[in-house]
Amino acid sequence: MTALFGGTFDPPHIGHREAVRGLFSNPGVRRVLILPSPSPPHKPCFASFEDRVKMVRLCFGSTPADSFSYDVEVDLSEFERARLNPGVPAYTHETLQALRRNIPQLAFVVGADQLQMLSTWYRFPSLLSLSHWIVLARRPNGISIALKTLQEWEASGVCRRLGSAGLDGEWQLLKGAAFMKLVSTEAPDLSSTLIREVIGRNGEPPVGALLPEVASYLKERRLYGSNAEASGSSSKGEVK
Repeated sequence: MTALFGGTFDPPHIGHREAVRGLFSNPGVRRVLILPSPSPPHKPCFASFEDRVKMVRLCFGSTPADSFSYDVEVDLSEFERARLNPGVPAYTHETLQALRRNIPQLAFVVGADQLQMLSTWYRFPSLLSLSHWIVLARRPNGISIALKTLQEWEASGVCRRLGSAGLDGEWQLLKGAAFMKLVSTEAPDLSSTLIREVIGRNGEPPVGALLPEVASYLKERRLYGSNAEASGSSSKGEVK
């Protein structure tokens, strides 16, 4: 199974990295494709696509202190589609249609908060049939958030619960061959929005939020109002 981990990655952080690492053990995928979105329809981007791609490569590359030895690749298919169709949003529906031609066993990864918004995505609910889905739920609230959404979908006929309704539960989607699985993640409770806000206030990112290579890159590029002369280890903001 190949998992698709998409996002704006504005910037990519330790939470993204740890969430991807966890996919290899639970639910046990074989390969992860990182999908940076060039023009997401639901949110603005603050760094250029080129800068975000470079930071993604740094975030998911191997480092001497923390080797990322799994099969993780950066996929730029959405960028290529955006280049050929300027001004057209990068819809997940089209991305899945294109990728499934060459990768038959796909699972799209979303967080519990994203799951709440999925009904507003382009071509919902038909897009659910284009791949399997993995919902990452952070404790303690992610599980209840995801279950509430899935129960609403079940009541409207979008999905059907198979077995238990807790962690590791599965739902059949649209009475077809696609399934959604709810799993826990040990990824820290971080957000790119919070990181940008801290950089905007202090000129440097929160301690422990970014890989050193990513922090150095955004400082060099002065992204998000960062201070190029600030030390990567002396941030005034700290993520607990």
